Amino acid sequence: MFVNQKMQDFITFHPHAMVGYLLAGYPDQEAFFRMAKKSVESGLSILEIGFPSNDPRADGEVIRKAHACVDKSICSDLSFWKKLRDTVEVPIWIMGYKKDLYVDNIYLNLAKSGLVDAFVIPDMGTEELFSLGEQLREYHTE
Repeated sequence: MFVNQKMQDFITFHPHAMVGYLLAGYPDQEAFFRMAKKSVESGLSILEIGFPSNDPRADGEVIRKAHACVDKSICSDLSFWKKLRDTVEVPIWIMGYKKDLYVDNIYLNLAKSGLVDAFVIPDMGTEELFSLGEQLREYHTE
């Protein structure tokens, strides 16, 4: 059971959803928004958006190189994330590292603003994930 009704409805009515990954702001902002829209139009059900990092240590070489090219100022720019939400109607998952998402409570600002549906944070332990889940519950964010 999801705390986010949008996610619950989506999974219920789209059991064979396809998730696609795009790095936020890559290769530039204009192209990123075009690709996000086109990806959804082409059938992607959920967008997993890579959160720009200065140290994408768990990613492969191609994604690490992309992170090096991205304008990191978009990370805390809520207008960027609002534009993404306005561009696509599918669920948006943010994939990022704890140290990047916790800077200035970016993850919390994104959740409070209703701009994301879920977070994927691969470098968090189980206890931390449960705690984060409880914290985000009131914002209907997974």
